Amino acid sequence: MGTGGVQPTGGLLMNGPSMGSSSRLKPARVLAGAVLVLIAASAASAELLVFRDSVGRATVFDSEDPYHPFRMPLEETATRLDSSGITFSVAYMDVVSGTGAGFDDPTRGAIRRATVDAILAYLDSVLNESGAVQIRFSISASVGGGLAGGGTTFGATPGFHPGQALQHITTGIDPNGSATPEIIVQVDFSHNWNDDLGAPASDEFDLFSVLLHELTHGLGFQSLVNSQGVNPIRPGVYSIWDSLIEYDDGTTSRDLWALVGGAPQFLGTPADLVSGHLVFTGTNAAAAFGSNPPLGSLSGFPFIDLSHWKPGFPIVAVMEGSASPGEMVRQYATVDAGALMDIGYGNIQPANAPPELSCSDPTVSADPLQCSAAATCGTIASCSDPDGDDVTLDCAPAAPYPLGETVVTVTCNDGTESTVGGCRVTVEDSEPPEIACPSDITVQCDESPAPANTGDPMVGDNCDVDPVASFSDDVTPGSCVGESQIARLWVVADTAGNSNSCIQTVSIVDTTPPSIQCNAPTTMTPRDAPIAVVATQIDNCDAQAAIEIVGFDCFAYTGSGRRVDKKESCIVEVIGDTVIIVDSGGVGTTITWTVAATDSCGNTTETVCEVPFVHPVRGI
Repeated sequence: MGTGGVQPTGGLLMNGPSMGSSSRLKPARVLAGAVLVLIAASAASAELLVFRDSVGRATVFDSEDPYHPFRMPLEETATRLDSSGITFSVAYMDVVSGTGAGFDDPTRGAIRRATVDAILAYLDSVLNESGAVQIRFSISASVGGGLAGGGTTFGATPGFHPGQALQHITTGIDPNGSATPEIIVQVDFSHNWNDDLGAPASDEFDLFSVLLHELTHGLGFQSLVNSQGVNPIRPGVYSIWDSLIEYDDGTTSRDLWALVGGAPQFLGTPADLVSGHLVFTGTNAAAAFGSNPPLGSLSGFPFIDLSHWKPGFPIVAVMEGSASPGEMVRQYATVDAGALMDIGYGNIQPANAPPELSCSDPTVSADPLQCSAAATCGTIASCSDPDGDDVTLDCAPAAPYPLGETVVTVTCNDGTESTVGGCRVTVEDSEPPEIACPSDITVQCDESPAPANTGDPMVGDNCDVDPVASFSDDVTPGSCVGESQIARLWVVADTAGNSNSCIQTVSIVDTTPPSIQCNAPTTMTPRDAPIAVVATQIDNCDAQAAIEIVGFDCFAYTGSGRRVDKKESCIVEVIGDTVIIVDSGGVGTTITWTVAATDSCGNTTETVCEVPFVHPVRGI
């Protein structure tokens, strides 16, 4: 979390009162860092204080001077917030001076002051201390520059100092007296602010988030060095924060400031301060971050970048170096809280950070033989907790989920807070239908090979109640007319486009011999000769089956029933399938002939044809 929507292009973070001349300190585009540092010269009743702004302008004044620029107003004009922990004395100079703007705005002033109260209540709950602190909100700016700025006072003797706000809060002892505040903050209300406790719109800066950031600088979360690594106001005076900054490029790590001969000295180079390889080595912050968290680099603006986490910080934190409209960071990340512990707030109780929910929005296949999916909650979303707390994950409705898209309410709970969101699970039917082909079958060539005769498949599907089956035939001709083999490919498809197939073999055979028609008259008389009789065949599949007469006989029976061979008196000619009776051999003679027919599949049949010759008058 920082204090501006874009990276700063200039340095001043706060409008201050006149300092010797009539000029006023102008806010930068982004108020990022400790706006000011007040360094107390001694602990005597009359203290020499030095003010230096973020671009190097400074003034010196006596803390007992009733007209010094940062003096707290009379006690009766300050707001006291007494809680079970820290006592906050807050002076709104807009209200004291009756500016009618900023915190004294007739419409929004009370709302803005209530937001400050909420921030202080949050700090009281987190810091878990019982001391006090004096906070001055200077007359608000309205120049359209930076958003806000804040800082604290430090002791003036050489050494590493925690900041006098920290001292007053943790010990209850006022290091400067009631006339001088420990924290000073200024806000530029010409920006588009969300100044209440609701969420900011996408084009609003969140006052709660920005002031929490600036007040945290006032708590001591700040560096005192300039681009040369020294304090230009009071050489040898550094913050506890500075003592915990180290150079670490991943290969080499070294301290930048250390006590030498009892006084702090800068051990690095100015190049180190702009290297991008600076880290904060506080043990609590490192434990929260997983390693020493990276800091920003000095870029010509003292008191700014070393007091923030490095740009691109992977955790949403209050003390990031920039802010954007619509952003709301109203609780310390564990790394923020860890850093405050490292500089001296030993009783800190960071507020619980709610768990973070991430939707996977998976697309899954329906379970086998089902038109739904028993997707687990963990496949739909995941939960993590910034504090490292154990989290539970719950989904409603629970599985199974039907075909199509289902909106699932996912709840992540860390034992203290819940994060609820809507995730989606989409179930697709990717299971092919089932198909069982009819049995292989053999049919005669004069039978139908259609499925009505050879059988239909059995089909089923997990989702489609009526999957459609179709077929295509691959026909292999047989060795004779009428015979073949069909490889019938059955394919079934469901409405989701899944398909399955099987093959049925249909064998078409010809095992039926031809039938023979003699085409002979029932009786003949001798005078009918000569006559030709043509035999014909009928085959179920082979219209060109071969037919021929393979023999004949001529005979008669005597009155006593004895058979008499008359081949010598009968004259018969045979030509293929035709028998020509030239001479019957007389009345009472019977001529027979044997006809054979064979189709292309080798099926053969024989038939004996006959014609008896009768008396033309008697008919016998």
